[in-house]
Amino acid sequence: MKRYITINILLLLFLCATVTGGICQTLYIDDTFTFSEAGLHLNYLTGVDPATGIDEIVKRYSNHEFKPSTTLRPSFGYSTQCLWLSLTVTNTTSLPVQWLLEYDYPLIDAITLYIPHGHSFTAIQTGDKLPFSYRQIPYRTFVFPIVQKPGTTTYFVRVQSQGSLVVALKAWTPHAFEKMLNKTLPFIWMHYGLMIALFFYNLFLFITVRDKSFLYLVLFIVGITLFAMANNGIAAQYLWPESPWWGNVCHPFFIFLAMVGVVLFTREFLNLPVVIPVLGIVLLIMAIVTAMGGIIPFVAPYYYATQISVLMAAIEAVIVITAGIVAQIKKVREALYFNVATLSFVAGVILIVLRSFGVLGDNFFTAWGYQLGSSAMVILFSLGIADKVNTWRKDKERALSQLATSEAKYRTLVENAHDGIMLVQDWNIVYSNHALARMLGYTVEELLNKNINVITADSSLGREVLIQYENRMLGKAARLQYEAQLKRKTGAVMDVLISAQKVILDGISTSIAIIT
Repeated sequence: MKRYITINILLLLFLCATVTGGICQTLYIDDTFTFSEAGLHLNYLTGVDPATGIDEIVKRYSNHEFKPSTTLRPSFGYSTQCLWLSLTVTNTTSLPVQWLLEYDYPLIDAITLYIPHGHSFTAIQTGDKLPFSYRQIPYRTFVFPIVQKPGTTTYFVRVQSQGSLVVALKAWTPHAFEKMLNKTLPFIWMHYGLMIALFFYNLFLFITVRDKSFLYLVLFIVGITLFAMANNGIAAQYLWPESPWWGNVCHPFFIFLAMVGVVLFTREFLNLPVVIPVLGIVLLIMAIVTAMGGIIPFVAPYYYATQISVLMAAIEAVIVITAGIVAQIKKVREALYFNVATLSFVAGVILIVLRSFGVLGDNFFTAWGYQLGSSAMVILFSLGIADKVNTWRKDKERALSQLATSEAKYRTLVENAHDGIMLVQDWNIVYSNHALARMLGYTVEELLNKNINVITADSSLGREVLIQYENRMLGKAARLQYEAQLKRKTGAVMDVLISAQKVILDGISTSIAIIT
């Protein structure tokens, strides 16, 4: 008996495989159904003329021209031709069942769902080329509500886009869909809340510290955050719902913006112009070319703009990662933060790519690896800059401490010198040591801010002091050492030997004179 049952099961499986080309395509909905990826339940027809109508498609479907899908998320690359999908659904219950068909890829230009009614079809159109208000369910992706009668129904979906043609169809019950929203939406807003906080944090630090690394990181945060919002449909829902033109242009534009930010950040953060000058020049050229590339989305079709932006991003990502590795080999302190940050982002991107190709299953990390990676990268970048600034401050404090020690030593030497020493700015004495004050019969406080005319004798040698000072300040020929006559507080004239030199103190031309 068991052998008989086994043979019949194998025969049934064989017949199913024969009819469907190796995969049983029908999606079954019963009382226990909540959710299913529709990828393995699809048949598809590629390279269809955009003008082909539904009647011709039904004929071609009847002639078995459609091919069965073998992956959860079929991907057809960049194509401007139409893709047609068929989905056969069987309601095994005795009552109509309400369910939702979600196209979980927000960057599709035009999607039309054809629902059969007798010998005709009802067409429901949506896509990112239409305003958000056209969507039947206000959500970041495209969701179609369907009432499934008992029995089997075949639905057709027409898809056309200038971007990457990824098929990400999912079937939900309304309750399961709402449950998914309650789980995912808080995480989405936590992610964007974190990015907004990091934006203001780094902007504040740039304003206070004036380190350009913070400014470039702010630029990167703006680009990568708005790109992510455009990529997952949040921007179309909340930022520009009635502007489908900008919704398409902004996607490649924000890639260019983010890459300009990360390239300039890499160059500044790793101090490449000093540590690795060649890489510093390469990254500067890349930043300029990428900034110019930001014009492309506004003048070229989306089909070309998105491919150019992705290609440039891939090339620059390789160079940026290489720069980080080389900098770590050169023992640049900040390179460790940089490499861990870029690794976390790359790991997140790899997870989502493997999920898209069906290599990994759909879980929290594969679904949100990109957002997790970008958040971790920006946090680590921010910590890296903070560490760099703290190191810079400690070095500055150490240098100031050493300068203060040196200044104290030199002040002691000058104050205890037997020769008179003074500093003159704009004809006024701004410093005098005690030796000079004793020579002239003044106190140090009395000499401060006095015009040098007061201490020069009314003689040819006295006027020589004024002539030499004027020539020295104007950049004319002036003697480094000369005989002169100064006038004491009592009016007595004294013969002196003056050695003088022009210096810059606090940005002001100053004459320093040693008087013997």
